[in-house]
Amino acid sequence: MTTTVIVMLATLALCGACFIRNCPPGGKRSVDLMARGTLPCLTCGPGNEGQCVGPKTCCGPFGCYMGTDETLVCLKENERTTACEIRGQSCGARAQGNCVAEGICCDSKACAMNDKCRTSGDDTSSAELLSLLNKILQGSDLE
Repeated sequence: MTTTVIVMLATLALCGACFIRNCPPGGKRSVDLMARGTLPCLTCGPGNEGQCVGPKTCCGPFGCYMGTDETLVCLKENERTTACEIRGQSCGARAQGNCVAEGICCDSKACAMNDKCRTSGDDTSSAELLSLLNKILQGSDLE
């Protein structure tokens, strides 16, 4: 009898059941996922200024390295049990990618050029340059 009571108490203590009133949204197993949150992706590249966006891809202010020595640390991302969160605004088809470098958008499968990821005022600079060239050409004799 005493053994049965001890086994039942031990089972209750280890069980961690939840009832309708105190279960978190998603059930009792979702608590672990909610507590973990997301991790930032591993840093990589020159001065560790980039982030791993794939197992062999490192992107940052310097652009993107693919399959080089700078990306070796990114292979460790596959060993993590929690997916990482890539920094950068949403981009790409259905906003499933992230801007990871100037003009570059990466999703889970590939990277591509994307105008939404441009931060520098290239259009303004080009317009100013053309205006300046026109002024120079109009002011000089082309005879």
